[in-house]
Amino acid sequence: MTEFLQQITNGVIVGATYALLTIGLTMIFGLMDILNYAHGELYMMGGVAAYFIMELGGISYFMSIPLTILLCFFIGLVIELVLARNLYSAPLVTTAIATVGLSIFLQNTIFLFWGNMPRTLRSPFPIKPLYVGNVTLPPVRLFVLIIAVAVIVATQIVIKYTKIGRAMRATFQDREAAQLSGINTKMIYAVTFAYGSALAGLSGLLSGSFLTVSPFMGPAVTNKAWAIAIMGGKGNILGAIFGGFILGVVENLGAGYISSAYKDVFSFVIVVLVLVFKPEGLFTRKSQNIGSKRGKLTAKETK
Repeated sequence: MTEFLQQITNGVIVGATYALLTIGLTMIFGLMDILNYAHGELYMMGGVAAYFIMELGGISYFMSIPLTILLCFFIGLVIELVLARNLYSAPLVTTAIATVGLSIFLQNTIFLFWGNMPRTLRSPFPIKPLYVGNVTLPPVRLFVLIIAVAVIVATQIVIKYTKIGRAMRATFQDREAAQLSGINTKMIYAVTFAYGSALAGLSGLLSGSFLTVSPFMGPAVTNKAWAIAIMGGKGNILGAIFGGFILGVVENLGAGYISSAYKDVFSFVIVVLVLVFKPEGLFTRKSQNIGSKRGKLTAKETK
Protein backbone atom coordinates (compact mmCIF):
# COMPACT_ATOMS: atom_id res chain seq x y z
CA MET A 1 0.00 0.00 0.00
CA THR A 2 2.86 2.40 0.79
CA GLU A 3 4.39 1.87 -2.64
CA PHE A 4 0.98 2.37 -4.27
CA LEU A 5 0.42 5.68 -2.46
CA GLN A 6 3.96 6.79 -3.34
CA GLN A 7 3.36 6.14 -7.03
CA ILE A 8 0.02 7.98 -6.88
CA THR A 9 1.69 10.97 -5.21
CA ASN A 10 4.48 11.09 -7.78
CA GLY A 11 1.93 10.74 -10.57
CA VAL A 12 -0.18 13.64 -9.30
CA ILE A 13 2.89 15.91 -9.23
CA VAL A 14 3.99 14.96 -12.75
CA GLY A 15 0.37 15.15 -13.89
CA ALA A 16 0.13 18.75 -12.68
CA THR A 17 2.94 19.74 -15.05
CA TYR A 18 1.26 17.78 -17.86
CA ALA A 19 -1.99 19.63 -17.19
CA LEU A 20 -0.25 23.01 -17.42
CA LEU A 21 1.39 21.98 -20.68
CA THR A 22 -1.82 20.68 -22.22
CA ILE A 23 -4.00 23.66 -21.27
CA GLY A 24 -1.85 25.78 -23.58
CA LEU A 25 -1.99 23.19 -26.36
CA THR A 26 -5.76 22.87 -26.00
CA MET A 27 -6.21 26.64 -26.24
CA ILE A 28 -4.10 26.81 -29.39
CA PHE A 29 -5.45 23.71 -31.14
CA GLY A 30 -9.00 23.45 -29.85
CA LEU A 31 -9.75 27.12 -30.14
CA MET A 32 -7.47 28.37 -32.93
CA ASP A 33 -7.33 25.23 -35.12
CA ILE A 34 -3.54 25.07 -35.23
CA LEU A 35 -1.75 21.73 -34.86
CA ASN A 36 1.15 23.09 -32.86
CA TYR A 37 3.85 20.42 -32.93
CA ALA A 38 6.34 22.94 -31.54
CA HIS A 39 4.50 23.14 -28.21
CA GLY A 40 7.03 20.81 -26.60
CA GLU A 41 9.83 23.12 -27.68
CA LEU A 42 8.15 25.96 -25.80
CA TYR A 43 8.15 23.62 -22.78
CA MET A 44 11.85 23.04 -23.41
CA MET A 45 12.47 26.79 -23.72
CA GLY A 46 11.04 27.28 -20.25
CA GLY A 47 13.57 24.94 -18.67
CA VAL A 48 16.46 26.29 -20.74
CA ALA A 49 15.53 29.92 -20.08
CA ALA A 50 15.33 29.32 -16.33
CA TYR A 51 18.76 27.66 -16.37
CA PHE A 52 20.41 30.55 -18.20
CA ILE A 53 18.62 33.16 -16.09
CA MET A 54 19.91 31.54 -12.90
CA GLU A 55 23.39 30.56 -14.01
CA LEU A 56 24.35 33.51 -16.22
CA GLY A 57 22.20 36.18 -14.61
CA GLY A 58 22.88 35.14 -11.05
CA ILE A 59 19.16 35.36 -10.31
CA SER A 60 17.48 33.21 -7.68
CA TYR A 61 15.26 30.26 -8.51
CA PHE A 62 12.13 32.04 -7.28
CA MET A 63 12.80 35.19 -9.31
CA SER A 64 13.50 33.09 -12.40
CA ILE A 65 9.89 31.87 -12.43
CA PRO A 66 8.14 35.16 -13.37
CA LEU A 67 11.02 36.08 -15.70
CA THR A 68 10.73 32.75 -17.51
CA ILE A 69 6.97 33.12 -17.82
CA LEU A 70 7.36 36.60 -19.32
CA LEU A 71 10.09 35.43 -21.71
CA CYS A 72 8.02 32.48 -22.96
CA PHE A 73 4.99 34.76 -23.30
CA PHE A 74 7.08 37.06 -25.49
CA ILE A 75 8.45 34.14 -27.54
CA GLY A 76 4.90 32.89 -28.09
CA LEU A 77 3.81 36.37 -29.13
CA VAL A 78 6.60 36.57 -31.71
CA ILE A 79 5.72 33.12 -33.07
CA GLU A 80 2.06 34.13 -33.38
CA LEU A 81 2.89 37.37 -35.21
CA VAL A 82 5.48 35.84 -37.55
CA LEU A 83 4.10 32.35 -38.21
CA ALA A 84 0.79 31.38 -36.62
CA ARG A 85 -1.12 34.43 -37.83
CA ASN A 86 -0.59 33.24 -41.40
CA LEU A 87 -1.95 29.77 -40.63
CA TYR A 88 -5.41 30.45 -39.19
CA SER A 89 -7.19 29.77 -42.48
CA ALA A 90 -4.74 27.12 -43.67
CA PRO A 91 -5.49 23.36 -43.72
CA LEU A 92 -4.49 21.45 -40.59
CA VAL A 93 -1.82 19.56 -42.54
CA THR A 94 -0.17 22.88 -43.42
CA THR A 95 -0.16 24.01 -39.80
CA ALA A 96 1.35 20.68 -38.76
CA ILE A 97 4.17 20.91 -41.32
CA ALA A 98 4.91 24.53 -40.41
CA THR A 99 5.09 23.85 -36.68
CA VAL A 100 7.21 20.72 -37.16
CA GLY A 101 9.69 22.95 -39.00
CA LEU A 102 9.54 25.43 -36.12
CA SER A 103 10.18 22.58 -33.68
CA ILE A 104 13.32 21.50 -35.55
CA PHE A 105 14.53 25.11 -35.76
CA LEU A 106 14.11 25.72 -32.01
CA GLN A 107 15.73 22.41 -31.06
CA ASN A 108 18.84 23.02 -33.12
CA THR A 109 19.13 26.69 -32.20
CA ILE A 110 19.19 25.82 -28.48
CA PHE A 111 21.56 22.91 -29.20
CA LEU A 112 24.14 25.36 -30.62
CA PHE A 113 24.30 27.23 -27.31
CA TRP A 114 23.58 24.36 -24.93
CA GLY A 115 25.31 21.28 -26.29
CA ASN A 116 24.07 17.75 -25.82
CA MET A 117 24.51 17.47 -22.04
CA PRO A 118 21.34 17.32 -19.92
CA ARG A 119 21.48 19.67 -16.93
CA THR A 120 19.46 20.31 -13.80
CA LEU A 121 18.14 23.56 -12.40
CA ARG A 122 19.75 24.81 -9.21
CA SER A 123 17.21 24.17 -6.47
CA PRO A 124 16.94 26.24 -3.25
CA PHE A 125 15.04 23.46 -1.48
CA PRO A 126 16.56 21.05 1.04
CA ILE A 127 17.25 17.50 -0.09
CA LYS A 128 15.72 15.94 3.02
CA PRO A 129 12.18 14.85 2.11
CA LEU A 130 8.98 15.48 4.00
CA TYR A 131 6.97 12.52 5.22
CA VAL A 132 3.20 12.15 5.02
CA GLY A 133 2.73 8.87 6.80
CA ASN A 134 5.07 6.52 4.95
CA VAL A 135 4.96 8.53 1.73
CA THR A 136 8.03 10.66 0.98
CA LEU A 137 7.56 14.07 -0.59
CA PRO A 138 10.64 16.10 -1.56
CA PRO A 139 10.08 19.82 -0.85
CA VAL A 140 10.82 20.77 -4.46
CA ARG A 141 8.04 18.48 -5.71
CA LEU A 142 5.61 19.88 -3.18
CA PHE A 143 6.46 23.39 -4.42
CA VAL A 144 5.96 22.31 -8.04
CA LEU A 145 2.53 20.89 -7.19
CA ILE A 146 1.43 24.04 -5.35
CA ILE A 147 2.54 26.39 -8.15
CA ALA A 148 1.04 24.23 -10.91
CA VAL A 149 -2.33 23.91 -9.17
CA ALA A 150 -2.40 27.65 -8.37
CA VAL A 151 -1.75 28.57 -12.02
CA ILE A 152 -4.34 26.05 -13.25
CA VAL A 153 -6.98 27.56 -10.95
CA ALA A 154 -5.95 31.10 -11.95
CA THR A 155 -6.28 30.18 -15.63
CA GLN A 156 -9.80 28.88 -15.08
CA ILE A 157 -10.73 32.10 -13.29
CA VAL A 158 -9.26 34.24 -16.07
CA ILE A 159 -11.12 32.34 -18.79
CA LYS A 160 -14.48 32.28 -17.01
CA TYR A 161 -14.72 35.54 -15.11
CA THR A 162 -12.48 38.23 -16.59
CA LYS A 163 -13.08 40.63 -19.46
CA ILE A 164 -10.25 39.15 -21.52
CA GLY A 165 -11.60 35.66 -20.85
CA ARG A 166 -15.09 36.61 -22.02
CA ALA A 167 -13.56 38.20 -25.11
CA MET A 168 -11.63 34.99 -25.79
CA ARG A 169 -14.75 32.86 -25.50
CA ALA A 170 -16.75 35.21 -27.68
CA THR A 171 -14.03 35.22 -30.35
CA PHE A 172 -13.80 31.45 -30.39
CA GLN A 173 -17.59 31.05 -30.57
CA ASP A 174 -18.11 33.43 -33.48
CA ARG A 175 -15.24 35.54 -34.73
CA GLU A 176 -17.34 37.78 -36.99
CA ALA A 177 -19.88 38.49 -34.26
CA ALA A 178 -17.05 39.28 -31.85
CA GLN A 179 -15.57 41.75 -34.33
CA LEU A 180 -18.95 43.44 -34.72
CA SER A 181 -19.07 43.73 -30.92
CA GLY A 182 -15.86 45.72 -31.00
CA ILE A 183 -13.46 42.95 -29.94
CA ASN A 184 -9.98 43.07 -31.41
CA THR A 185 -9.85 39.45 -32.52
CA LYS A 186 -6.26 39.64 -33.76
CA MET A 187 -5.20 40.73 -30.29
CA ILE A 188 -7.21 37.91 -28.71
CA TYR A 189 -5.52 35.28 -30.89
CA ALA A 190 -2.10 36.75 -30.12
CA VAL A 191 -2.73 36.79 -26.37
CA THR A 192 -4.12 33.26 -26.44
CA PHE A 193 -1.11 31.87 -28.29
CA ALA A 194 1.31 33.77 -26.06
CA TYR A 195 -0.49 32.68 -22.88
CA GLY A 196 -0.46 29.05 -23.99
CA SER A 197 3.27 29.37 -24.68
CA ALA A 198 3.84 30.86 -21.23
CA LEU A 199 2.03 27.91 -19.61
CA ALA A 200 4.20 25.49 -21.59
CA GLY A 201 7.34 27.35 -20.49
CA LEU A 202 6.26 27.29 -16.85
CA SER A 203 5.61 23.55 -17.13
CA GLY A 204 9.14 23.06 -18.49
CA LEU A 205 10.64 25.09 -15.66
CA LEU A 206 8.73 23.16 -13.00
CA SER A 207 9.59 19.79 -14.56
CA GLY A 208 13.24 20.83 -14.81
CA SER A 209 13.18 21.49 -11.07
CA PHE A 210 13.19 17.74 -10.36
CA LEU A 211 14.08 16.24 -13.76
CA THR A 212 16.73 17.25 -16.33
CA VAL A 213 16.71 19.92 -19.03
CA SER A 214 18.02 19.40 -22.57
CA PRO A 215 17.38 20.79 -26.08
CA PHE A 216 15.63 17.58 -27.11
CA MET A 217 13.18 17.19 -24.23
CA GLY A 218 10.29 18.61 -26.27
CA PRO A 219 9.10 15.87 -28.68
CA ALA A 220 8.29 13.32 -25.96
CA VAL A 221 6.13 15.75 -23.98
CA THR A 222 4.48 17.00 -27.19
CA ASN A 223 3.25 13.47 -27.82
CA LYS A 224 1.97 13.23 -24.26
CA ALA A 225 0.25 16.60 -24.50
CA TRP A 226 -1.53 15.47 -27.67
CA ALA A 227 -2.58 12.27 -25.92
CA ILE A 228 -4.05 14.29 -23.07
CA ALA A 229 -5.75 16.76 -25.44
CA ILE A 230 -7.38 13.87 -27.32
CA MET A 231 -8.40 12.27 -24.04
CA GLY A 232 -9.94 15.49 -22.76
CA GLY A 233 -11.68 16.47 -25.99
CA LYS A 234 -11.06 19.31 -28.41
CA GLY A 235 -11.17 22.71 -26.73
CA ASN A 236 -11.99 21.22 -23.34
CA ILE A 237 -9.85 22.93 -20.71
CA LEU A 238 -11.22 20.87 -17.81
CA GLY A 239 -10.60 17.74 -19.86
CA ALA A 240 -6.98 18.80 -20.36
CA ILE A 241 -6.59 19.29 -16.60
CA PHE A 242 -8.11 15.96 -15.60
CA GLY A 243 -6.36 14.19 -18.47
CA GLY A 244 -2.98 15.52 -17.36
CA PHE A 245 -3.42 14.13 -13.86
CA ILE A 246 -4.72 10.82 -15.18
CA LEU A 247 -1.74 10.32 -17.50
CA GLY A 248 0.72 11.27 -14.75
CA VAL A 249 -0.78 8.70 -12.37
CA VAL A 250 -1.05 5.98 -15.04
CA GLU A 251 2.56 6.51 -16.11
CA ASN A 252 3.91 6.24 -12.58
CA LEU A 253 1.81 3.21 -11.70
CA GLY A 254 2.90 1.51 -14.91
CA ALA A 255 6.55 2.35 -14.29
CA GLY A 256 6.34 1.14 -10.71
CA TYR A 257 4.45 -2.11 -11.27
CA ILE A 258 5.34 -3.05 -14.84
CA SER A 259 8.55 -1.42 -16.10
CA SER A 260 9.92 2.10 -16.38
CA ALA A 261 11.09 1.17 -19.89
CA TYR A 262 7.45 1.34 -21.04
CA LYS A 263 6.64 4.61 -19.29
CA ASP A 264 6.23 6.62 -22.49
CA VAL A 265 4.11 3.92 -24.12
CA PHE A 266 1.12 4.46 -21.86
CA SER A 267 0.17 7.76 -23.49
CA PHE A 268 -0.14 6.04 -26.88
CA VAL A 269 -2.19 3.21 -25.36
CA ILE A 270 -4.56 5.79 -23.88
CA VAL A 271 -4.91 7.56 -27.24
CA VAL A 272 -5.78 4.31 -29.03
CA LEU A 273 -8.36 3.34 -26.39
CA VAL A 274 -9.99 6.78 -26.41
CA LEU A 275 -10.12 6.93 -30.21
CA VAL A 276 -11.71 3.49 -30.36
CA PHE A 277 -14.28 3.82 -27.58
CA LYS A 278 -14.91 7.57 -27.18
CA PRO A 279 -13.32 9.54 -30.04
CA GLU A 280 -14.93 12.82 -28.94
CA GLY A 281 -12.94 12.66 -25.68
CA LEU A 282 -13.63 11.32 -22.19
CA PHE A 283 -14.66 14.66 -20.72
CA THR A 284 -16.35 16.35 -23.64
CA ARG A 285 -19.35 18.42 -22.71
CA LYS A 286 -20.32 21.36 -24.86
CA SER A 287 -20.64 23.65 -21.87
CA GLN A 288 -17.01 23.02 -20.94
CA ASN A 289 -15.52 23.96 -24.29
CA ILE A 290 -14.30 27.53 -24.50
CA GLY A 291 -15.29 27.61 -28.13
CA SER A 292 -18.67 25.98 -27.55
CA LYS A 293 -21.61 27.27 -29.53
CA ARG A 294 -23.82 26.65 -26.53
CA GLY A 295 -24.63 29.69 -24.45
CA LYS A 296 -23.08 32.28 -26.74
CA LEU A 297 -21.96 35.46 -25.07
CA THR A 298 -23.81 38.60 -25.97
CA ALA A 299 -22.11 41.81 -27.03
CA LYS A 300 -22.96 43.29 -23.63
CA GLU A 301 -21.30 40.41 -21.76
CA THR A 302 -18.00 40.82 -23.63
CA LYS A 303 -17.59 44.43 -22.51
